[in-house]
Amino acid sequence: MWVSVPLRPPWRFLVIFAVVAVGALVMATLSPARPIQLFESFYRYGYLVFGGGQVVVPIMQSELVDLRHFMTNQEFLTGYGLVQGLPGPMVSFGASSSFSSSTPSGKN
Repeated sequence: MWVSVPLRPPWRFLVIFAVVAVGALVMATLSPARPIQLFESFYRYGYLVFGGGQVVVPIMQSELVDLRHFMTNQEFLTGYGLVQGLPGPMVSFGASSSFSSSTPSGKN
């Protein structure tokens, strides 16, 4: 009556995910380069946050503005407000905030 279904999870994808996550964390710890810091931050936002895209906004704000000072609060809120009118606002906001964070504050 019951049929046994063999499970073959794609372990290689989990291993690749873990290697990239740990590698990014190690590189961000060892290197002060802003692109590496941003890659690690946005990669971590993607794998730690469950729920809708709005859940990640407070985490991004606290890290990008308050903790690392990659952008001002005004730049953050301006970018967030602008992308709310676009389809897929969190994808657009990720692009906007990563661009603003990669340039010196007030120069973009």
